[in-house]
Amino acid sequence: MHFRVLNKEDATKAVEVLIYDEIGKDPWTGQGFDAKDFATALVGIDAKRDLIVRVNSRGGIVDDGIAIYNAVLRHPATVNVFVDGVAASTASFIAMAGDMVTMSPHSQLMIHEAFMVVGGPADFLRQQANMLDKHSDNIAGIYAQR
Repeated sequence: MHFRVLNKEDATKAVEVLIYDEIGKDPWTGQGFDAKDFATALVGIDAKRDLIVRVNSRGGIVDDGIAIYNAVLRHPATVNVFVDGVAASTASFIAMAGDMVTMSPHSQLMIHEAFMVVGGPADFLRQQANMLDKHSDNIAGIYAQR
């Protein structure tokens, strides 16, 4: 698991979750973390405590990011997101799940349309392009809603 949960046992402090890695697990290197592990960690956080999510990530896999965004969004605690360094790509829309979002000094938020590297025959590429359009529209909806 490549994110950390801090202060979970200390009821006098806000619980902090640090997203300081790639979102989604890279099948070749094992780097990053998946939405299942992240959502499971959130379940054990008391709703009566404030939740701080700190972000410093270049992003990652859209599907994992959407699931993490929704897990943070539905958590009943007051959620404050702090962009500590960079919230790029997938990490940028996860940051939008906070009740409050704070950009730390000199931090950056980078957004773009969904993209992928893919090869194959024309029909397959058209299917992938359609899927990317759907992802981009969905992500744009997250920013617009915010």
